[in-house]
Amino acid sequence: ADRSQEQGTEVVACKPSVQHAQVRADGEQAGADEAELNYEWIPMQERCALEAEIIRKCLSRNETQCSFVEYRGYKVIYRRYASLFFIVGMKDNMNELGVLEFIHALVETLDKYFESVCELDIMFNLEKAHFILEEMVQNGCIFETNKANILKPIMLMEKASDDSVFSSKIGR
Repeated sequence: ADRSQEQGTEVVACKPSVQHAQVRADGEQAGADEAELNYEWIPMQERCALEAEIIRKCLSRNETQCSFVEYRGYKVIYRRYASLFFIVGMKDNMNELGVLEFIHALVETLDKYFESVCELDIMFNLEKAHFILEEMVQNGCIFETNKANILKPIMLMEKASDDSVFSSKIGR
């Protein structure tokens, strides 16, 4: 089944049983972990080395070079927005332009939520950045790209949290 067609988007055709994407958002400094989701098990030492190599490779490229790189059996798609790098690594035949569109949709969603997202927003609100990413990608497949649908659950959680804080202060 094609989950992207079920949702009415044409971003990427994914097989639900295939786990293939690694998504991360990094600051400009090499090795600065911000938000990361992995959908394939790789031993920690190997994963850290692979991530460091990919980050160095992406940082060393200039703006006129293509955003697609093949590295050690992975297709790496990255995009730079101001001081943030968004990197997606995958092993199978996903559409690279679709993944680039996904990165753009992720940045737009983060921008809408954080009102002009920057590295500090992600660093100090890592759980919210993860939640947004998890709403967009499920089981390694791009599932949702509609900003309103992505942000609705997080806004409801914030509202419930604010209501419970307010009601606990009144009860004292």
